[in-house]
Amino acid sequence: MQVNEPAPKLYKQYMSPEEYLEFERKAEEKHEYVDGEVLRMERAYEPPHGMAGARIRHVKIVSKLQGEIYAQLKGKGCDVLTNDMKTAVKPSDSYFYPDLIVVCGKPEVEEKKSDVLMNPGIIIEVLSKGTKDYDLGTKQFKYMQNPSVQEMAFVESNIMSVKVSRKQADNLWKFEWLTNPEDLLQFFSVDIKITLKDIYDGIELLAKR
Repeated sequence: MQVNEPAPKLYKQYMSPEEYLEFERKAEEKHEYVDGEVLRMERAYEPPHGMAGARIRHVKIVSKLQGEIYAQLKGKGCDVLTNDMKTAVKPSDSYFYPDLIVVCGKPEVEEKKSDVLMNPGIIIEVLSKGTKDYDLGTKQFKYMQNPSVQEMAFVESNIMSVKVSRKQADNLWKFEWLTNPEDLLQFFSVDIKITLKDIYDGIELLAKR
């Protein structure tokens, strides 16, 4: 049975980038910004009567990925950042909170504030039913416009499946889908390797693809 989930709710239809940043720095909740639209970060992990445990699956997967990546980044001059850090996509003037960001070298921040990262190298999103279309559609397309982004991973939280997107030498993007426990999620730009078995270890999945 197919379930159609609502997109993230619109907060206000139009704001300038400057208005959004001023608003967001005072807001109690997180909001993303896409070409003038401010979207509330409502993570609808499951529909109202959906199966319990969706939120904990999402959080556990993010935590496992962060731990694995952190351990493999030692000595490489890179950091893994959580979704407390916004990243910008310009010239389209969009701002997002990816689940995880890997940045190597000196982080570049916007203007005099340190809450917007300009040079992410790797972006990881953990997908939920409520945000999957938004993450794989709007957000992936916007991330691809950031010249610093080299690789992306979109990790399902309900089934064992990871979509990997990599920028090629000609600036075109190549996509790969991983679905088996022994498949390797690899980030070649920083030499990271994680098996899907390790990502999903202890996670009670809803179904197999």
